[in-house]
Amino acid sequence: MKKKSQLEILTESNFIKPGIINNGIIKLYSLLKDHNFLEPADWFLQAYFGGELKRKDQERFAEIANKEPYKLTLKNGVLICALSYQYYPMAKGLAMGVSSLTGIDVNPDTAGWGVVGAMNLANIIRMGVAYKTKKAYAGISLNSLFFNSTSYINDLKNYIKKN
Repeated sequence: MKKKSQLEILTESNFIKPGIINNGIIKLYSLLKDHNFLEPADWFLQAYFGGELKRKDQERFAEIANKEPYKLTLKNGVLICALSYQYYPMAKGLAMGVSSLTGIDVNPDTAGWGVVGAMNLANIIRMGVAYKTKKAYAGISLNSLFFNSTSYINDLKNYIKKN
């Protein structure tokens, strides 16, 4: 009998099912959409949550929102660029910690602004590609990584099995 890898054990457990977080977000949005709520709140939910999901999930979310999927990507890109400055203190603190632990001279301000700049550049490129191709693309942020983590783990498992 072949011994299972940790990744196989993790993905076969009841805890990690592909898309469980995204499906929960979509179901919750669908329940909220059944009730009337303010347009600004709806815009925020579409931009913040809908635009962070993987393409297939964004397409499902957009169908409920009566929007084109790529427009969720555009809204999310604008919102993430506006909110990306929250990563400055985190990156700055991380750089200070790395510098003090390793003795490597790291400029905390450069690290902080570098993370913010890289995130904004990546989201601007993502918005441009989404607009040009009229396709949805997963968000570029820590939230997106969290929301899509179960799907990414499953994709990794399938990739490893294939190779």
